[in-house]
Amino acid sequence: MTLFILGLFVFLFLLWRVVLPLEWKWYFKVLAGVCVFVVGFKFKIIQLIGGNYFAPELPGWFLLGAALVYATAFLFLLFVVVADSILFVITCVKTFYQNFKEKKYDFRQLLRKHPLLNKVHAAGLAIAFLLAILGIYNGLSMPRIREVEVRSERVPAEADGVTLAVLADLHVDRLNNRSKIRKIVELTNSLKPDFICLVGDFSDGAQPHQLETLNELAGLRAKYGVFGVPGNHEYYKGYHELMAHFKKIGLPMLLNENVYFKDLKLRLCGIPDGHARKLGLASPDIPAALAGGDKSDYRILLAHAPKVAHEAAANGADLQFSGHTHGGMVRGFDYLVARSNGGFAWGNYKVGNMLLVMSNGTCMWSGFPVRLGHPAEILLVTLKRR
Repeated sequence: MTLFILGLFVFLFLLWRVVLPLEWKWYFKVLAGVCVFVVGFKFKIIQLIGGNYFAPELPGWFLLGAALVYATAFLFLLFVVVADSILFVITCVKTFYQNFKEKKYDFRQLLRKHPLLNKVHAAGLAIAFLLAILGIYNGLSMPRIREVEVRSERVPAEADGVTLAVLADLHVDRLNNRSKIRKIVELTNSLKPDFICLVGDFSDGAQPHQLETLNELAGLRAKYGVFGVPGNHEYYKGYHELMAHFKKIGLPMLLNENVYFKDLKLRLCGIPDGHARKLGLASPDIPAALAGGDKSDYRILLAHAPKVAHEAAANGADLQFSGHTHGGMVRGFDYLVARSNGGFAWGNYKVGNMLLVMSNGTCMWSGFPVRLGHPAEILLVTLKRR
């Protein structure tokens, strides 16, 4: 429903502000309107021809082309909102000044099209197209390594210096293919972490080619092991097949449970994503995930979505790893993303006595694989006793 409403808004807004003001013959305007309709409802159209807009079975080149067109339209829409607002303010100032100077109170000019409108829109479309190319290039690029040092008196002396590599949002599909995931596995292993944590959105579907790509995760190596939790995309398509496959390749999922490492006095905990409810599966249960041991144990919670951070902190978590937001994707747009994710979008947040460390995501969803200002990353977190 959210994507439908977004598509409807994109279509109606661009039709109103861009297509209708064009000085073209009516049949060219109709054609332009049809194109805007197709772009606006891209996800619904992909669902019709590919089976599912979160995990469409379509060629990679088609998904890439569709993403480029949609990203251009989305960025163009943002440009139009800003540019049209500026032109309207200029028109208002000019109109009021002329009325005041000539003592003629005629405000009809406020409703007229600004003479530069179409030229500004043409320039904006070109800029949006170039930014979309850059954003998709960034979105599909290999992740950087972002190092985070967590200093706390809560870190046990035994765990001082422990390192954890965090991967999020791999979104295995035709674009995030086996070759890329293999390179990410090799890069992660080169960090020689003590733990590897995967915080959801592994795959957009459970087709044979996706399961084969996920086999690469069996190559991850860490001293104390590799652990994961499912994200919301796992529940959209192929959840049971994916969980069975993770078990097959030896990748444990922490579902409202934890693993205790006695020699480190550290408890690694995990919860399923809230979308589990839609399949009638166990909902996130943070108290259960953090249960066991005594208060001196250092508790790390793996949770795909960050919005549970306040509840996690209230229940005694010391550190939380999350992804889901992709960092907000576009600088500036991250503030809107944060509003629907508990106030969190990217970076590190102090929540009560807990630290929330968020990943920008290691890959991107092919539906909107755009990054402008928030690069893909692998987190390397080091625990330090203060």
